[in-house]
Amino acid sequence: MADLELNSLAVGRVYAQVLLNLAAQRNISAEITADVRALGEVLTKNPALVAFVGAATISEEDKAKAIEKIFTGRFNSLLVDVLKSMAAHNRLMFMSGLVKGYEELLAVREGRVEVEITSAAPLDNAVFERVRTAVGNSLGGKTIQLDAKVNPALVGGMIVRIEDTQIDGSVETQLQKVKARLKREGALNLQSKFDQIVSG
Repeated sequence: MADLELNSLAVGRVYAQVLLNLAAQRNISAEITADVRALGEVLTKNPALVAFVGAATISEEDKAKAIEKIFTGRFNSLLVDVLKSMAAHNRLMFMSGLVKGYEELLAVREGRVEVEITSAAPLDNAVFERVRTAVGNSLGGKTIQLDAKVNPALVGGMIVRIEDTQIDGSVETQLQKVKARLKREGALNLQSKFDQIVSG
C-alpha cells in the first residue's frame, strides 16, 4: 500500500510540475490551484470516480471521454487536458498523486513549509500562534502552513511533523524514554555490582 502511494505521488508530481509551469506561463495559477483543490475534494467525496479511474477493464479512450464529459466546463481546460493526457497514458489512477504533488510543488515555489501538530486536546489560539511563531523562527522565518489535529489517545504534550521530520514531544513518548533509561541504568548498576563481586 505504501509503495502504491509513493508511486502515485512520483507519477503525480510529473504531471503536477507540467501543470504548475503551464499555469504560470498562462498567468492562471490561482485558477488552476483552486481547480486542483476542487479535484481533490471530488476524489475524497466520490469513491465511485476513484474506482472508475483505477479500473483496468475500462479503456484509456473511454476514461479520457468520461473525464472530458465530467470536467469540461467545471475546471479550466488546461487541467482537463492534463487529466485527458493522464488517461491516454494509462496514468489516470494517479490523480490523487497529481493533487498531492501539485500542493507540495506549489508550497516549495511559494516558500511555504507544511507543519502538522497533533495534540491531546484542541489548541487555543494563543498556543497555536506561539507554536507557529516558534516553528517559523526555527526554519529561518519561512511561511508556515500549520495544520492542527487532535488525538485524544495522546496522554499530553504534542507531536510536530515538519514535512518528513517528526518531533515527538508527547508525554507518553517521554515516559517511554525515561522508562528505557531507568532500565538501562538499572542494568548497568547491576552489572557494576556483579563485576565488584567477581573481582572482590
